[in-house]
Amino acid sequence: MTSASSPSSSPALPWKAKLATVIESISDAPDHPVQIALRTYSLCLSLSLGPVLLPVIFAPALHPKSLEARARVFWRTLSRELRPTGFALAITAAVGGGAALQRLWDFPERPYTHPVHYIHSKLTLCQRAFLANVITSTLAVTLLRWRRRRRLGTASPTLDLSLLFLVRALDALVQAFLLQKARETAARALPRDGVAPQPSGLPSTPPDTRLLDMQYKDLAKEWQRKVATHLDVLVFWASSARFVTVHLTVSAVFGTFTLPPRIMWCFFYQPQRLPPSYVKWISSLANVDKGFLEIIRALREGTWSYIHGSSPKRNILGPLVEELGRPPSWGDPAVLPAYGGDFANEAWKQLGVDGRIGVGGLPCELLHGGIGARFGSHNSCVSNAALRAIYAFVEAFVIYLPVHFLPILLTKPSSIMRPHRALPTLLSAIRSATFLSTFVSSCWFAVCFTRTLVLARLFPKISHDVWDGPYGCTLAGSLVCGASIWIENARRRGEMALYVLPKALRASISEKWLRSGHPVVQFAECLTFILSLASLLTFSVHQPESLRGLSRWTLAFVVKGPNAGFWKKRKREIATCPPTPADSSIPALTDSGYHED
Repeated sequence: MTSASSPSSSPALPWKAKLATVIESISDAPDHPVQIALRTYSLCLSLSLGPVLLPVIFAPALHPKSLEARARVFWRTLSRELRPTGFALAITAAVGGGAALQRLWDFPERPYTHPVHYIHSKLTLCQRAFLANVITSTLAVTLLRWRRRRRLGTASPTLDLSLLFLVRALDALVQAFLLQKARETAARALPRDGVAPQPSGLPSTPPDTRLLDMQYKDLAKEWQRKVATHLDVLVFWASSARFVTVHLTVSAVFGTFTLPPRIMWCFFYQPQRLPPSYVKWISSLANVDKGFLEIIRALREGTWSYIHGSSPKRNILGPLVEELGRPPSWGDPAVLPAYGGDFANEAWKQLGVDGRIGVGGLPCELLHGGIGARFGSHNSCVSNAALRAIYAFVEAFVIYLPVHFLPILLTKPSSIMRPHRALPTLLSAIRSATFLSTFVSSCWFAVCFTRTLVLARLFPKISHDVWDGPYGCTLAGSLVCGASIWIENARRRGEMALYVLPKALRASISEKWLRSGHPVVQFAECLTFILSLASLLTFSVHQPESLRGLSRWTLAFVVKGPNAGFWKKRKREIATCPPTPADSSIPALTDSGYHED
């Protein structure tokens, strides 16, 4: 006879069983809101702390004296990120909260008058997901902006994140549109239905539908890839240059502003509109002398001119001329010829400058900065471009080599010793480094091509205030350098375009408009954040093929776990031909008895 359980312990059993059931359901479902929230929080926290943690780890070996200062920065960042208003918790509220709200809405057996029933009856599954993500994204931007008071004259603290989400969401919309057009193009090119065409006199046979499906998918994918590649190149080129100017009239409050995609143009003339780290990286890679940058900025402002001269107290090129061991007159705009022709030749004879017959302006030797002096080619524009390509290649290769090999070392370190795996990765790193070196050298060569080699010689009566101004050599360099993206791998072109486009948008919006702090400006930025993030989260579940690059990798890991999609090696289908008709005497294998290797 079984003894009855004590009254004190019996109420606890249903509670424990229910808790165990809940925990089991969470652990077994990668798309459970709790698992999504945990993955999101851990990923966002690592992204926030990683950039400040690495300097603390390597500070004892590199800069022992800076360890204490870097540790203080790390603890300050850690305390900020662990707050309820931190980046990690805010994004987790958007991603995990959206998944939880969708699951809550999907509970069945609601009363007819319940608001959830109205949502179910009027909205599709995708629309419900978007609405849930909009609600939680609003919570996220509220947390991010909470107690982050904007200092007077500064932009919104969430502006860069809003532009990043906006660019990724727009890319998802474009890819979804291209995917639809690719399917329509493939459907017109291949016979999806009916019978396969046969020669006259032969009976028609049904088409191999699986073979047609493979051809259909390949054709659609190839069409989408070609169009997307050309769009990526156009976006990268336009973002790097200053060519397209779109006038957008918003309202009387916003005014009229221009949208010139102009990263390199802003680097030359308005570096404060780009992230400081980005400006520092470009300066290091291009190795541009600060005196030359000050000259072209003064030319644009009108305070330094070959025609009108400059203030005697403003000797911009004095330190550079002295460093190169040249006469001070080489950097004096009152002495340098403003035009080409015979007048410029006489001036160069008096100044002792070689290699500028027929052109005026600043000697290219000063522009080159003496980079080719040790090789005896300081006057050669071609040698200057070649040497800068070599220097940029070495520096870029040091950057790209760990970028390409680190994923292999983290996932399959043993494969690094296999030549068939290591060699393509090495060639990919070389290709990426070649892209960056070509970007730098082509910009330099276009500058010299405009002001010295060809254009200034063809039109000697045009002043070098024009050739060295914002619509002269710097414009030519900005236009040419973006075409180097064709060297990069096709898959990386899209990621490069998505990387530079937010910076180009940030550099294109009026600083006065951004720093005004007007309520309409803040509302527009918050609305951009909410709609963009909600769109990305909705695409990640209902149309993940529209995402690509970092967006697809990150959201696939967050929403579906590490075993989603390309986070594991996809298994190929074994059946590649029509099945053999089964004999009725042989028992058929059920799905439960089939196991993939």
